Formats: sequence, C-alpha cells, structure tokens
Amino acid sequence: MHRSESEHLSILIGTIYDAALELERWPQALESARDFVGGQVANIYWHDSVRPVGNNFCQVGISPEWERSYFETYLPLNPLQPFQTFCPIEEVHAGSEFMPFEEFSKTRFYQEWAAPQGLVDAAFANLERLPTSSVGFSIMRGERHGLIDEEARQRMTLVVPHIRRAALISKAIDLAQIKAATFTTAMDALASGMFLLDAAGRLIHTNASAAAMIDSSGPVRIVNGRFELVFRASDRLFQEALTAAAAGDPLELRNKAVSLPITDPDEREFSLHMLPLDRDRRARLGADRGAAVLVFVRNMDGTGAAAIEAFASQFALTRQEARVLRAVIDTGSVPMAAALLGLSTTTARFHLTGIFDKTGVRTQSGLVRLLIEGASPFAAH
Repeated sequence: MHRSESEHLSILIGTIYDAALELERWPQALESARDFVGGQVANIYWHDSVRPVGNNFCQVGISPEWERSYFETYLPLNPLQPFQTFCPIEEVHAGSEFMPFEEFSKTRFYQEWAAPQGLVDAAFANLERLPTSSVGFSIMRGERHGLIDEEARQRMTLVVPHIRRAALISKAIDLAQIKAATFTTAMDALASGMFLLDAAGRLIHTNASAAAMIDSSGPVRIVNGRFELVFRASDRLFQEALTAAAAGDPLELRNKAVSLPITDPDEREFSLHMLPLDRDRRARLGADRGAAVLVFVRNMDGTGAAAIEAFASQFALTRQEARVLRAVIDTGSVPMAAALLGLSTTTARFHLTGIFDKTGVRTQSGLVRLLIEGASPFAAH
C-alpha cells in the first residue's frame, strides 16, 4: 500500500472510531469506508435467516425509497442473501463469488432493484452471527466501479474489523433488538399458539396463532392480563405447575417442560406444553427479561396420525396396537374403539394390554399424557 493509501486508511480508522463515540458520525464513517474500498453504497444491516425480514442500522448512497422497497419487496428475491447469512464473522466475500454476474443479471432482483440504481456487485462480511440471523457490513459497487476485484477485497478486509469493533462499542448494532425481532418472527411462523408469560402468568407476548386462538374462543382465555385455561380442572393443574416453575419448589419443574392434555368448549383436543425460562434460555431466545415461562398450545386435530405413528415407532407397537391406540384416543372408550375397528371388546382390550406392557403405563389417561409429552416441542431427541 502506498504512503498516501496508508495515510488514507489511518484517517479512515480514526473516523470509524470517532463514530464509536458519537453515533451521528456513522454516515461519515460509512462514506469514508465506501470511498476507500471503492463503491456506491455502504451499509450496516441485519437479516433474519428464517424469514425475509431485516433492516439497515445505517446506510449511505441509496435513496429512502429504494431502501424501503428492498425490505418491503425485494429482500426475499435477493439471491445472495442466503449466502451472506452463514459466512464466518469478518470473512470478506463478493456477490460475484457466489453467483456470476451473467447469472445474477437475469434475476428479477437485479432487473427491478439493482440495475435501475446502476448496482452490479457487492463485497460483504458478517459482523455478528446469531442462531437465526446475522449482522453484516457491505459495500455495493456501481457500473463505473465494476465487479469486486482483489484490490477491493483486500481493502474491505482492512476495514471490516474496525467497523465491527466500533459498531459494537457504540452499540450501533442493538443485538437485543435483533434477538427480539428474530424471536418474534420465528414464533409467528409456528402453527402452534405460543404464549410468553411472566412468573405471575401475565401475558407478555403471543404469536399470530395464539392471538387467533384467543379470538376464536379456544381453550385459552386472557383474564385481567393473565393466561388461563377455559376448563377449571385443566387450569388448576396449569396454575400449580406455573407456581412450581416460578418458585423452583420440590415439584422440580423449574427446568423441566410440563405437558397437559386440554380441550376447548367445542371438545376439540389440544396439548399444552410449558417450558420454564431461566436466564440462559431467555438469552438464547432473545425473550423479554420478565419472561418466566414459554407455553405452546397445539391443536391435535389433523396431527394425531403423525403423533401416533411416531409413538408406535418409539415403543415398537404393532400395526394393530397402533390402530387400537388411535381409536381409543379418538373415542375415549375401549368398547367404542372396538366397534369402530370391527373388533370384539376382548380383542381391543388384549391389544391395549400389549400397549400398557410396552410403554410401562397402566391407564388410558397415562397413555394420552405420554403421547402428548412425546409430541412436545421441548422433548429431547
């Protein structure tokens, strides 16, 4: 590197660390980094790797309209985004490294978003990686700069460590915010109802499925901000488990998932799974500090066959035993299950006894509970 380039880099590094102390200087720092590497746009951004969501923490060189259209419309169409998310921290890559420009230029993303702005390539590096998201820094090049070459890659490599340290020092990258956003988007993707509660059972957060469950008069209701089950017997068991989990009392539920079979007013079958959250679990989830338990409520309708199949495989049930188990669960009665299957009651009881022997359970309610626990999202595999 020539003396003038070394001086340029030294000034750039000073500008970057100035931004670590004064947030309003980040645009200037990104402009200097962009000009040093050679490009049209520079940004520090967050991408979720599960769903097509994200945002810029800071960017220069792109209009608000194009920035908004990227996150609202074109992020899911960005063919390079999946590659970016999983690269090691501070390792510099170019978009053209993963997809040749000839191929990239045929994509809708290029034709509708990149090309109108004159953008042709980008150099990027991850600054932070979380289980389902990443924070990155990129320099996007325009037509006059050409594709990312070795010189641009080397210059980017010199800049990235300083950008990362300064961003973390200044907390320009709000990791707690990212975790919370990742947690929310991931939970909303679940078909099961998810309820995040504090130690008193007060509702902190629900996903979309849980909100619909409450609105449709399902097995759950919120009374004065607190989570309750519609049927008193089920709610009593849940409240006892919640109290035990919060207190860490002799029931030893503080770090153990609890599973309960429940029904709604229309007698539809659901399963409830409650997982106490200690500090480490909250941190991994990115959940609110006040969160004490994570509750999932799953509608068993339409999923019973898959659950029975997994259960039968786990306990080496015969095909006929699996059929009897499903019928007993569906009807709640051995005679009715026998009639449904065209068997005698004696034969149905014989198969049920075989199921008891293989599972070590001695009651039908115990079988239901064991089946539900096996379907728990917290079960060890």
